[in-house]
Amino acid sequence: MSLTFNSLSDAAMSLDLGLAERVVLYHICRLLTWSTWSGIASIKRIAHRAKVSDKTVQRCIASLIKEKLLTRQRRHSQYGEVASMMIINAEAIMERFQLQEASAVQDFDQDENLNDFADGQSDPTPSQPDPTPSQPDPTPRTGCPI
Repeated sequence: MSLTFNSLSDAAMSLDLGLAERVVLYHICRLLTWSTWSGIASIKRIAHRAKVSDKTVQRCIASLIKEKLLTRQRRHSQYGEVASMMIINAEAIMERFQLQEASAVQDFDQDENLNDFADGQSDPTPSQPDPTPSQPDPTPRTGCPI
């Protein structure tokens, strides 16, 4: 599936997730290789870009993994360092986005109270008093333009 960054990130930001999860997912998308949607992204770097704490990023990554939108593979370097390879499940994001959009359209079509004036009411009930004063303005008019 050949997706652009814009189409995937727009879909990711529209998913029915918490705000922190969407922001973290967006920044993970920005850090990975777009042709494969995989790469190494540290928690500290994601937190710095998303302007959230490391702990928030860890919670969001765990939530995204549970939702099957992200996978993480731990890798050990020859020097004993641990790095995580992040892989975004682009197909799952786009599928969920399309299902969510279809559901929103269906909900919109089924709503009967979308038009308040459908029953033939020509004018809405004003929420503000009539702006036209019922009595003339009591301030005296002078010839001074100021």
